[in-house]
Amino acid sequence: MNVKKFFEKHGVTVCAVLSLIACIMPFYNASVESYYFDMSESYNLFQTLQDEFSLQAFLFLLLPVVLIVLHYVLKGKSRKISLLSVSAIFILNALVELVSSTGTFADYYYAAEYKPVFGFYFAVLCIIAALVMVIVQDKKRSASFSVSAPSGGAPNFQIAEQISSLAAKGAAMIASAPFQKQEDSQEKKRLRTQMDALQKELDKQYADLGKQYVDSLSDGSASKNDMDTAVQMIRQKKESLSKLEKELMEIEKSTINNRIFAEKQQALETFNAELAKLEKAVSMEVMSQEEFNEKRSALQRRMDNFEAIKRIEIQQEMGIITREEKDRKIAQLVE
Repeated sequence: MNVKKFFEKHGVTVCAVLSLIACIMPFYNASVESYYFDMSESYNLFQTLQDEFSLQAFLFLLLPVVLIVLHYVLKGKSRKISLLSVSAIFILNALVELVSSTGTFADYYYAAEYKPVFGFYFAVLCIIAALVMVIVQDKKRSASFSVSAPSGGAPNFQIAEQISSLAAKGAAMIASAPFQKQEDSQEKKRLRTQMDALQKELDKQYADLGKQYVDSLSDGSASKNDMDTAVQMIRQKKESLSKLEKELMEIEKSTINNRIFAEKQQALETFNAELAKLEKAVSMEVMSQEEFNEKRSALQRRMDNFEAIKRIEIQQEMGIITREEKDRKIAQLVE
């Protein structure tokens, strides 16, 4: 097999597959340094998504697959435009992820750091290589063939234009969005890492305090001042742990509120569209005014109680209430 011809035909696919393989490599690393111990743990992309879904992490999996499909499905100019657009979105997404996910935290007791590592950078390099291949191959084709339209008529770039348009919208969305969900996700991971480190320190200090107490009973080797000092350190760490728990609770509360707000905007658009259909039906005399008023009232009740309904659904997701209880509560609000 001619290696050069193989890479000319399948090079983009090879790069995209290598990018997907990078997802099972260490993608992120969380490390904690404290007075008592050091801890470092790496996560691949699948573990990260399982722990907390984020758009940026999901795109690392989705875009290489899209790249492979478009590479074989499209031809000519449409292929070039689409592959360049998808590769550009991937690289832009990686830059956003690099800025938003890297973070450090330090205080008197410990220092914590969260950052992308080898798998992340390898995946980005693979897509950059794919991007370069697309550009080089296009220049070779331009040098070999004239850019005349085929005899059957002008080239049809409708598919390419649609994909390019969607890609542009996607890139604009990624670049302009506040990434609140992604930031919350990284902040929750940071807080949980710190909480785990503090809890391990507390466990060790409890064990040390118990040993000091036993020693004081048996031979008096541990003084009361030593135990008072240990108790004071435990109290301080418990206060720090409680503070972190409150911060985590506030982030989760904010995440829920943001989710409800976003879904309410979508529900409002649906409400307006349904209302417009009902008004059109009345104008066309295919629905009576009485039927219109009844259906509009039902839609309005659901819209007025939207936030309460979503919070009931979240209760069921958290396992606080059963599906039957959820349905009964929602029915009481909308009927």
